[in-house]
Amino acid sequence: DLGYNRSSFVNAKLRLSNPDTQIFLAADLEQFGMTLVEDDPTAPVLPYLAAPTTRAASAKAYIKIDFEVEESAVYYLHGFICVPGPGAPGHDSCFVQLNDGEALYWDFSVSAPERWAWMINSIQRVAYPRAMELSAGKHTLYIRGRETLTRFGKFAISRSQLPPE
Repeated sequence: DLGYNRSSFVNAKLRLSNPDTQIFLAADLEQFGMTLVEDDPTAPVLPYLAAPTTRAASAKAYIKIDFEVEESAVYYLHGFICVPGPGAPGHDSCFVQLNDGEALYWDFSVSAPERWAWMINSIQRVAYPRAMELSAGKHTLYIRGRETLTRFGKFAISRSQLPPE
């Protein structure tokens, strides 16, 4: 009545009632060249996998995710990842390869080094976030090494762009 105005900002996230999410512990997956870390008091998930300490070794390392989807649809890859610091830009990416496709660059969004966070697959050269159109049936994802020391705790394949809770 007096002509005053007050703005209220609301941040809302809507989730699918059944986002069809599969979660995989990185330490349980087939891998090559990664280090299994079982004792880290700062990690929210143990054990986890850490990329090698040299770029040459990282280039040969991989994590393999075999999974099956019941329905043909658009899916997204999420990773529960920690980028160590200082020097986080030297550890903030890897490659992702779906089935027999090309291995594409996955650049992590690092809000703060040494912080574990869910990161959606943001393969460059393709619109963010990277949608994977999958047919019903079995598929294989390779998380291939690129940089050193990156830590991988979990991966999720989901029909939602929002990270798992």
